[in-house]
Amino acid sequence: GKKIICVKGANQEICNTGGNYYGEGKEENPYQIQYIDDLVTLSNKTNEGNSYENKYFKLTRNLDFQDINDYKTRDETLKISLTSGNGFTPIGNNTSHQFKGNILGNNNRLDNLYIYVTDTNALGIALIGYGTNTHINNLTINGNVKFENTVGSASRGISGFIGTSNNTIIENCTNEVKVENTTKGGAAGGFSGRVGGNITIKKSTNKANISGSNNSAGLIGYIGGAGDAIVEDSVNEGTITNNVGEYAGGLIGRSDNKDSKIKIKNAHNIGDVKSNRNGLSIMGGLIGSTLGPLLIENSYNTGKIENEKLEYDTYYDQSVGGLIGVVQSGEKYTIIRNSYNTGKVLNGNLTGGIVGYNSLSNLIIDKCYNEGEISSYVKFNTGKYYNVIMGGIIGYSNSIIKSYVINSYNKGKIINGNELISANYVGGLFGSIDKGNAEIINSYNIGKIEGTGKTEKYVKYGGVFGLGQDQNILYINNVYNLGEIENNKETTQTQYNELYSIGSVVLVNVNDTKREISNTYYKNSTKPGRETIGTSMSETEMKSVKLVNQLNDNLKDIDLTSINNELKTAEIIKDGEEIALSTWYLSNEGYPTLNN
Repeated sequence: GKKIICVKGANQEICNTGGNYYGEGKEENPYQIQYIDDLVTLSNKTNEGNSYENKYFKLTRNLDFQDINDYKTRDETLKISLTSGNGFTPIGNNTSHQFKGNILGNNNRLDNLYIYVTDTNALGIALIGYGTNTHINNLTINGNVKFENTVGSASRGISGFIGTSNNTIIENCTNEVKVENTTKGGAAGGFSGRVGGNITIKKSTNKANISGSNNSAGLIGYIGGAGDAIVEDSVNEGTITNNVGEYAGGLIGRSDNKDSKIKIKNAHNIGDVKSNRNGLSIMGGLIGSTLGPLLIENSYNTGKIENEKLEYDTYYDQSVGGLIGVVQSGEKYTIIRNSYNTGKVLNGNLTGGIVGYNSLSNLIIDKCYNEGEISSYVKFNTGKYYNVIMGGIIGYSNSIIKSYVINSYNKGKIINGNELISANYVGGLFGSIDKGNAEIINSYNIGKIEGTGKTEKYVKYGGVFGLGQDQNILYINNVYNLGEIENNKETTQTQYNELYSIGSVVLVNVNDTKREISNTYYKNSTKPGRETIGTSMSETEMKSVKLVNQLNDNLKDIDLTSINNELKTAEIIKDGEEIALSTWYLSNEGYPTLNN
């Protein structure tokens, strides 16, 4: 009960009121993490109610949970308890005991972190279970984190760094912690499993495999709060698997709050994203599903995005996209600019090289391209009729608002090998456009469209779109198709087996439907269907300076002022950031190419 007065030169381990650490907990003189024991102390004290709000901790050197020399006490029993059984207890183990401090990694490593949890009450599972107002930088973590139980929880966050985070910044960090959840429910990510508020991840890399949760991703599993998320200059290299979950993405699994703004800039995914789940499965190279406003710039995917399960007795939505599986941003814009996919996109029933399914969203895709193969070999055994829709840029769009594809192209081959499907709609840019406003401007397809296998009813292919119906507005201008369209599919109703040079347009209600299709061109070796849209040209004519000049001349009749004014009013873009029409030139491969 006596007051201890510390003077210069005194033992700070005794004098320090924050715990058994050297330092003062200030940014200029942080508490020092010198041993594994210091992390255990931090965990114990945080879980006893000390949040360490606004305090700073610094790793002074590399630490390895498996190395007895990194234990101050050289306690072999402590080492065994931290590397087997349940392992390390997360710092901040519930909502009442959150860690609110900061960790300065000091360019050090924390190796062989081991956490194994079966307790269903544990809702934050990571080095830091619950973190609020936490900043972590310059740190690499290696190890294994696993949750295993028969009872799932939607609010559980599992990660290498922070299980559940609020108002968090992670900078210059690397996650090498393998994260695994064997139970449906919760969210798993390399840096944060579940986000309830703002989060920023910059200059960081996930190298570990992430699997199992309802929402799984390389960086952030799930965004459920109203805060904003920023991902910049970051990458996922690990394999993302959602065998017991529904949503998976290379960077973000799912954003489920309409007010949460997401910005992804200069980021990419090179890891595979896959599912073998007998149920709903939404996957994207960057994001599985998004509900709020989203901006993606200068980002890309090269990983394979694959639904590995091919045969079903019950129909499930399998929305798969090279960048995004499903877009649901409503009136608030989703904008994808200067981005691309080169990875294979496989076995979805709503599949696109950039976006699998645009549902009720203001979607703008500008200066984007797909070069990855898009293919599907799904089979349904129920005898019921289901649709499979694939597009080089967007698979299926039923947005009652607007979908724009501008200055974009597809080079990827599209293969429709589905069995026992009611309808197959495949397009070089859009698979099917339904019940909304769609504009395709200054874009092209050179990817081959090929059908194999057997269908039950409808087959509609198009070099630009497969099927367009129930539109309020369908506007296409300055677009061409050079890709071959070949259908070897068997069909029980051959009268519906049609190929279209540009696409099929069905006017269900003429009073509510408007279409403006102009300046469209296609190679004349394409077999037309009942309705031919566009100007037929020989291959020589299409690969000519004359067509390049014509495409550039057509630009003067296209006005993007209204689009740019909308985006400025919505404070999406500023002066100097407007969408502009790209010019054309004749490439070394011999076809007109956009000068993006």
